[in-house]
Amino acid sequence: MNVDDKESALAKPAEQVISIDEPKSVMCGNVSLRQYQAELAESALKGENSIIVAPTDSGKTFVALAICDEHLKQRSGKGPKVIFLAPTLPVFQQQYERFRKHYQDESNMVSVGRVAGGAEAPEPLDLQLMNNDVLIMTPQTLLNGLEKTKVCAITDFSLIIFDECHHTCKNHPYNVIMQHYLRVKHGPSAQPLPQIVGLTASVGVGENKSLKGAIDHILMLCANMDACVISTVRRNLKELAQFVPIAQHNILQVGRRRADPFADIIKDIMAKVEDLLFSLNLPDSGPELKKGNECGTQQYEQWVIQVQREGSKISIADDKELEQKLCWSIFSCTSHLRKYNDALFINEDTRAKDAMNYLQKFFASMDSKGFIDIDETLVNFFKEKLCDLESCLNNPENENPKLLKLEEILRSEYRINAATKSILFVKTRAISEAMESWINEIQTELPHLKPSKLIGRAKSKQHEGMTLNQQSGAVHEFREEQGSNLLIATSVADEGLDIQRCNLVLLYDYVGNVIKSVQTRGRGRAENSKCMLITTLKGGLAEKEKVNLLMEKVMYTAIENVQKLDYGTRAEKMESLQKATLSSAEFQRMLQGFKKPEGDIYLLKCIKCKELVCKSSDIRLVETRCYLYADSRCYPYVQTLWLLPYADPLLTLYAAPLLTAASSLLRVGHRWPTVPILAPPCSWRSRHPPLRPSWPLSVPGSPSLPSSSGSPPSIA
Repeated sequence: MNVDDKESALAKPAEQVISIDEPKSVMCGNVSLRQYQAELAESALKGENSIIVAPTDSGKTFVALAICDEHLKQRSGKGPKVIFLAPTLPVFQQQYERFRKHYQDESNMVSVGRVAGGAEAPEPLDLQLMNNDVLIMTPQTLLNGLEKTKVCAITDFSLIIFDECHHTCKNHPYNVIMQHYLRVKHGPSAQPLPQIVGLTASVGVGENKSLKGAIDHILMLCANMDACVISTVRRNLKELAQFVPIAQHNILQVGRRRADPFADIIKDIMAKVEDLLFSLNLPDSGPELKKGNECGTQQYEQWVIQVQREGSKISIADDKELEQKLCWSIFSCTSHLRKYNDALFINEDTRAKDAMNYLQKFFASMDSKGFIDIDETLVNFFKEKLCDLESCLNNPENENPKLLKLEEILRSEYRINAATKSILFVKTRAISEAMESWINEIQTELPHLKPSKLIGRAKSKQHEGMTLNQQSGAVHEFREEQGSNLLIATSVADEGLDIQRCNLVLLYDYVGNVIKSVQTRGRGRAENSKCMLITTLKGGLAEKEKVNLLMEKVMYTAIENVQKLDYGTRAEKMESLQKATLSSAEFQRMLQGFKKPEGDIYLLKCIKCKELVCKSSDIRLVETRCYLYADSRCYPYVQTLWLLPYADPLLTLYAAPLLTAASSLLRVGHRWPTVPILAPPCSWRSRHPPLRPSWPLSVPGSPSLPSSSGSPPSIA
């Protein structure tokens, strides 16, 4: 069957699919599989490394359970150790519950554990590995065990299953884990390696636009996963189409606002901020400030971030006061420009009212006690235009055509089917909050709507993240028949989550690559599902989505071409790619070794005012997860910190309450944190003297620390 036939078979609406009377099931281990699922599992059940490619809702997790069952059975008495990797915490939690329930129901002796950086675990990783046969993990947790704590080696495992394995590329933790595998495979001595199985709905085509490029991309994925076999459904396509209906896909384009006075005023304010930024008398060694791209674009945001980053590196050896003032001024100007640019995004996708709320939260969060002259000027720019901005908020001529189209669709779909379950994908958390506010306001006209929200976990000053329990609760509520019927979601719901009742997927100016296109469309899992992209006529997203649909067909053709290659040719190409990957990875490791030697002590300074906050030797590592500064006085005031003498990465510190709770787990560490922003920088300046850690620290239950008056300990 060629790719067009395959596409035709997969794309038929549910009512057109030829029915199959009483499809036969196949027992694999303790799992009853449909015939197409058994076909997907064939190579893996023989012990071969495999990438399993099948649509969302085709039951790939059941295939993984069957493979796991057979593996445990065949290696009984030989110490099997199975790792199932899930790329996000919501998927991790979902898969853990499935594995736990499966082995609990079977009443056998298989023990299932879980370890993830953001989830509670009863035991640390080394004990979990010792006490469980199957362990559900996030990739970074396993990578930490392989590299940081070194409590395990890749050869300790007998089977590793990678959920959403298309991530195994570049610097993703999946790929770094597999580099550990490849170093052993191509090492000087033969050692037993785990079987590798990957699961995905789409292998993608990378950045390629040609069939050859797509084939090369897929071969690289195979090489990264050391998998010569790509398993797809070929013999049982009719059964697959019966059980996995494909959503009807529509692209709906609308015009822009005829006039947008709110955006015009915001752009006028941004022009004033830019003029102020360009008027700064920078030293010759400072960044060259050039006008950015058009306001309200991703390119403009990238320009602002780059200016902010370069501005923080200004150094004036003979005038530290001027250096501090320039750094502060650049940071303040660029922070305001970023917020105004965000407001333009929100206004473009929702209402001027929502953009205004976003800006007012930003200004309300400021602490004027720490202001210098430029901060007052920047705030006045906004205050001067406040009345003009407010006059735009309730103008009926300023209504957003995209929102009107969305309201029209919701009215129509829920009138036709009151039991409709919809997922509304939006680009950012700010837009999700604006959308939730809008829907709550129109509920008087659409009382049947019961909205809920699913967003990421990261927290900022203006946006609360969701905890893992909140995320799980939102998904559970949406699954329930009488629960939420409209889930407003960001990219966290793109892949892996099992939401079977959904029959309407709405992509609100939400377009990614081929993989994202397949994944989001696959969220519509009920019969007669629909997927609708709502976008503007001149936005370019409609054309991008059409290219995605075309490249999806190219992807299927590329998969077939790779499957037709004889085993020897495939293996030879993969080995060549693997050796090139290892050489490149080794070179990067060598560079990192030169760049940041172990044991060096760094100064952590505020990105805005250049005040010294602490030294790297003052940081404590807790359970390989949390990084704490041991002087609790700074916690209400610390935001983003800059690492010197090397400018990357940006650092932030967790809050003080963790210190006492985790005091018995403290130990000295050098690893650099990447954790949430907590509070405005420099706000301690007007209320507290410069911070200097006092030693020794008196933390109940903590390990003894060196005591030298007023100075941090030296670390070998």
